[in-house]
Amino acid sequence: MQRARDLCLRILPSPGDRHAQCTLTIQSARRHIHVSIDVWSSISGRTSQAIAEDLRELVDAGHLAAGTRLPTIRALASSLSVSPTTVSDAWGRLHASGVIRTEGRRGTFIAPRSGKRQISTTAGSILMDVAQGAADPELQPALQNAFTAALSGDTVNAHDFAYITDPLRSAVEEDWPYRPASWTTADGATDASALVLRALAPRARPVAVEQPTAQRTMALLRHHRRAQVGVSWDEEGPDPDQLRQAVVQRKAGMFYWQPRAHYPSGRSASPRRVRELADVLETHPDVVIVEDDMVGAASTAPAVSLARHLPDAVVRIRSFDVSHGLGLRTAVISGSNDAIRAVNMARGMLAVWNSPVLQNALAWLLTDADTRAFVQSAARRYEQRRRALVRSMDEAGLPLPAGEGLVLWVPVREEVAAVEHLTADGMIGGLGSVCWLDAVDRGHIRIPVGQTDLTRSQRERMAAALVSAVTA
Repeated sequence: MQRARDLCLRILPSPGDRHAQCTLTIQSARRHIHVSIDVWSSISGRTSQAIAEDLRELVDAGHLAAGTRLPTIRALASSLSVSPTTVSDAWGRLHASGVIRTEGRRGTFIAPRSGKRQISTTAGSILMDVAQGAADPELQPALQNAFTAALSGDTVNAHDFAYITDPLRSAVEEDWPYRPASWTTADGATDASALVLRALAPRARPVAVEQPTAQRTMALLRHHRRAQVGVSWDEEGPDPDQLRQAVVQRKAGMFYWQPRAHYPSGRSASPRRVRELADVLETHPDVVIVEDDMVGAASTAPAVSLARHLPDAVVRIRSFDVSHGLGLRTAVISGSNDAIRAVNMARGMLAVWNSPVLQNALAWLLTDADTRAFVQSAARRYEQRRRALVRSMDEAGLPLPAGEGLVLWVPVREEVAAVEHLTADGMIGGLGSVCWLDAVDRGHIRIPVGQTDLTRSQRERMAAALVSAVTA
């Protein structure tokens, strides 16, 4: 597929004039499109967050189309009278949320909206990445009995600093992969990651982060202004040589990774790789190891952990958003006494904790025999859906590892062309580049696979479309 757009940027009368008109000339294979926007006056913010929000509004309003090439960081910084670092941070926020993408020396462009959906809220309009891989509500347990049980206790309104209630701690201890010194909770997966990064990521040292990884992980690292160094995954897990380089040469003070059902690749770390990573880290006891168990009980893969080798260094997060539902707003965090104390302090000076009602409702779900059987069955259903589609793709000539999780990580020749090809065929796909620190096209797309059971004919049609998209 011929690339649709090649864009030229002209600023009149000079880049230093913030009220200058920016004329965008978009050349396509069939026609030239000229779009004139008073870009500098439209971007009124002068902080990285405000600049990012202003540019996102221009995209959402349709003033900047997919494929539009953006000014260089230095040109925009000069026009807005801000530092290049401020614009670079704004670009980082937009990269992490998939609004823009980088094509190496060709420049930075507005990303295609394929795989995204406009959502209207009382706080404004947001662009949601529907290729992120959402859970199927039909495979999440009913909550009525859990909340009835949680509301029946005498300590519902007690001011007892219940960072984790006794029933919830007892419930999660049963299948936690090690015995931690301390526990706490957070308001869901994203809040847990944010608290851990805020409390424990050293400010003066970079964070070694698996590559690729979830967009929210990179967004949180950028939000907390933590430098990052990538550690690539292979078939068995994060590369131990790259991790050694990160902690020895780059002086990384934290290692952030997903041990199982890795998003987006679907891989889980092998026991051998866990041992190799432990060998690297055992001589660096000051490095905080964060294990993010995003899929949790919705995965059939066994829980693995570096804590079996380095228990004092590990902080583990388990999310229940996928397996039990977003409405519970509860994630569990384990770690050393010092680490958990720091996380609790980050919540609000020992005066803020997760609702005991939500905690005890989750505890009831984790211990109720029927609910446990339901969640285990749901995990098998997710696995069956994924494996059935992988089988159809293999039969169509595109072999992929089965893996785990709610997203397929599909290699393609060119991401944008592949996603646009799928969109034209009525299917959802997302760019893989948003899962990399530099957001460069490395030839992968994300296909959500968790929300529906497909018939054989639907799987075959989807597989045929994916095989076609791979070479688009």
